[in-house]
Amino acid sequence: MAWIVQLTLLRGGLIFWRDHYSTNLLKLGIRQIRLPSDQICALLFNARMSSPPELSNLISCADDGIEFRVDSFMLRRSSLFFGNMAAPYRKPSGASDSPTLEPTQLSEGGYVINTLILLSYNYSSLPEPLPPKNAEDRLELLHAAEKYKFTGRAVNAFLVEHLATLEPLQAWALAVRFNLREASMNACKRIIEEDVNITALADDVQELDAVSGRMLMRLQSIQKATFSAACERIKKIYLRCPKHPRGPIHMEGAFQSFLSSPFTEASWDIIDTNYSVITESVTNCETCRKLVPDDEDIQEGRQGTFRHLTTSAEQEAKNP
Repeated sequence: MAWIVQLTLLRGGLIFWRDHYSTNLLKLGIRQIRLPSDQICALLFNARMSSPPELSNLISCADDGIEFRVDSFMLRRSSLFFGNMAAPYRKPSGASDSPTLEPTQLSEGGYVINTLILLSYNYSSLPEPLPPKNAEDRLELLHAAEKYKFTGRAVNAFLVEHLATLEPLQAWALAVRFNLREASMNACKRIIEEDVNITALADDVQELDAVSGRMLMRLQSIQKATFSAACERIKKIYLRCPKHPRGPIHMEGAFQSFLSSPFTEASWDIIDTNYSVITESVTNCETCRKLVPDDEDIQEGRQGTFRHLTTSAEQEAKNP
């Protein structure tokens, strides 16, 4: 089946586009014009003439310097994304009774709408969506996917895959901010595996809004509290082990400081830096391992720090 979509160039003139999946024909008056971007072609897939006029949507995109609007446009798959882009009618003074629509301007190049359309319709003839080129595109895409409830597998997989290319802290904060649970869990796993220090805001998360910033601070406080508890547990196990010498002469600097003093803010860096050495001392000791309850594992002491982060962060997002 083919559809005809009527478009009006904002600079004047009509375009009629007939789509046969493989052939795109555009006519402007008596001359032909090529659609400025293959990606914007995706905007018109699954479209058909809409009648009456009051059901029409109006979309304004800019790409390669050519602006156009869709006067007659409907999707088989309904979405708030397209419904909310229908601008209110405006009747200019002296105009006829025919209603007119005020264009809704999208991002430069129509990146967001193109990407979401490409991900929403599984046509082999459609081009692959491109990843965001910059932080602005990324945030706009995440905002649109969240606001207009694009929760399909393809959209989610695309966003998860993209966030996996970012720094762990940035990926985690964005995933939590936009309720991408799989991406947030993946980011937490990377934070653990890469031993990311989150005691200070990193430069690569400065683009985040205030809510995400607060959640990241919350992440820090949770990590410190649970890590402190894990350290204290390890200390007790180590000091209970009869095979380990108790005297400071047998201990090296950082380890001695760790065992002889309570966990404080000042000792955070020392303990954090030497955590692997400390846990290794315990896990390599058979007697120490026997002191650990069956449901606990020293190696998972730090991983346990992040187990409840996603839930806590989601609660923080709901009650900032």
